[in-house]
Amino acid sequence: MFQKALKAYRTGHIQSARHLLIEFLQGEPQNAQAWYWLGEVTADVDKKRLAFEHALQLKPNYAEARAALAQLQQQHIRTTLDLWQIELTDLYAEAKAAVKDGRFHDALLHLKHLVQTNPEHENGWLAISRLSKNPELQIIALEKAVALNPN
Repeated sequence: MFQKALKAYRTGHIQSARHLLIEFLQGEPQNAQAWYWLGEVTADVDKKRLAFEHALQLKPNYAEARAALAQLQQQHIRTTLDLWQIELTDLYAEAKAAVKDGRFHDALLHLKHLVQTNPEHENGWLAISRLSKNPELQIIALEKAVALNPN
């Protein structure tokens, strides 16, 4: 049945391969190779990760499973960083929109959240130095901006 699952995979019948592997694993749950291939044919990222981890528990030196798990982790990191960057861009855009609308307090809140999330956001610090009514915060923000870009 395992070979049949691999053949289904190679001919593009991914769902069939997945079902065959699940059935095969019910009879042979200690087969690391089958767990690896189940990870390969599974669409759900969490289930993929679990299958690769299971393969590695059974066979700790399984290079393909280790590489597949590492690739999943890299994809997760990239996605998280992309979402984080979008969030930072949104915070800065929201702050700019709030300034245009005269909502300076809201803008300052967005900017504070922005620089807490990304302390190296030079424009965020500059904007805080301009918008804050607190002289101490203005000085701190300006010093941070200058430290990030002394030119």
